[in-house]
Order: sequence, then structure tokens, then C-alpha cells
Amino acid sequence: MPVSEDLIAFILLCWGITNVLVNSKLFKPLRDRLQPVPFIGQMSHCTMCMGWWVGLAVSALGMDVTDIGYDYRLEYVADAFVSSGTCWIIHVVLVKLGSDKL
Repeated sequence: MPVSEDLIAFILLCWGITNVLVNSKLFKPLRDRLQPVPFIGQMSHCTMCMGWWVGLAVSALGMDVTDIGYDYRLEYVADAFVSSGTCWIIHVVLVKLGSDKL
């Protein structure tokens, strides 16, 4: 099964947004302020967690890539898992290559 251009665009978009939110200097003050908040503080420092929410948002905003043919809400969740998994894989690869914080 060939990889579609939409899937590649979705993954790159989700990774880009997730990386900016979790690792950039731009959002560091916000992440530091959110750190004491129980759920959101932990999520703001986790590539896998933030990737899930970013994938859900991107999918809900119209760039859905999965087509399971059942219910559009399940497609949003499936897209969120695709985003979370690929964001985590990209993060692990970059860490293994020595680029912990870009």
C-alpha cells in the first residue's frame, strides 16, 4: 500500500506543531508556567502526549487521513494515534542521533 501525500503532509504538520509546542524556546515560558498544573503540565513536556492532541485537532480541523468508513469521530481518534506514534518515533530517532533538544 503506497503512502499518500496527504499522510506525509499530516505527519509533518503534526510533528512540526508538536515539536514547536514541546521543545521550542518560544513556548518555554508557557510550559514552565503550566508545569504545576497536574495534567496539562506533564502533557506540555511530552512529545507523545502533545502529538496525540495535535493530531486530534488537525484532524478535527479538516485534515483527516484515516478512512475507516464507520464514524468520523473514530477517524479523528485514529488520526490522533497516527500523529502520536509518528511524533514519538521521530523524537526517539532524533534523540538517538544526538539531537535531544533542537
